[in-house]
Amino acid sequence: MKKVSLVIVGAGGRGGVYAKYAEAFPEDAEVVAVCEPRPQWRERMARAHKLPPERCFADWRDLLKHPRLADAAVIATVEDLHHEIAVALAGLNYHLLLEKPMARTEEECREIYEAARANNILLAVCHVLRYTDWFTKLKGMIDSGLIGQVRHIAATELVG
Repeated sequence: MKKVSLVIVGAGGRGGVYAKYAEAFPEDAEVVAVCEPRPQWRERMARAHKLPPERCFADWRDLLKHPRLADAAVIATVEDLHHEIAVALAGLNYHLLLEKPMARTEEECREIYEAARANNILLAVCHVLRYTDWFTKLKGMIDSGLIGQVRHIAATELVG
């Protein structure tokens, strides 16, 4: 399998999780650029992935000024930006992994879909929590037998 190169657009919590995958499995994925307005988050990712300054963008629109830098873009920004970023990056033929929600309205979702289809790119919408610290710790506790035999789990994520 070919190693996938990634641009992380939104280097906070969710974007950081995808970037950590590349750290854990360097034979599968490599972060080659980051777009993040908050300097401390952008710089943290740049250090972790040894990104040169010309591959670190405070504004995602600056990425559009360059030829395609990666195979795919992970869009993990605040949801209000998903539509504009996804449509623009689809137009540059980036495959897209888009955090949920896909967009604010059904019309914006359809526009993202149409941009992906028109440019013949892959589009995935994700909301994966299984590798977060709290679920990993809980899984470890279950596997160790620390809390006994688990017969049922009910989980609620209270977001917002």
